[in-house]
Amino acid sequence: MTIETGKATPGPHPFEALKALIQADPEYAWAWHCNLAVPIMDAARVSHEKADGAAALIMAQMFDCDVTRHPNFIGRKSAAQAYFEARVQAEREEDALAQGQS
Repeated sequence: MTIETGKATPGPHPFEALKALIQADPEYAWAWHCNLAVPIMDAARVSHEKADGAAALIMAQMFDCDVTRHPNFIGRKSAAQAYFEARVQAEREEDALAQGQS
């Protein structure tokens, strides 16, 4: 319906059109997910993981979209994140060896 005329507009309801776009494009869905997660994290002062979980639930409920399958979802590590964590662990081990030998 339009506000001006009170008559239905042709085509799908705008929400249904948005839902279809989100379901069809994982990167668009991820953008929506992030735009939900960040204000949740800021307003509720929760961790990134909790905000991601809350945003994923909203995406599932509103758009029937499972963003937990996206490679950037916090439950899965990107290659860059996995590499960074491996380097940090290697440096810690090197430091521990150096301290033990001194």
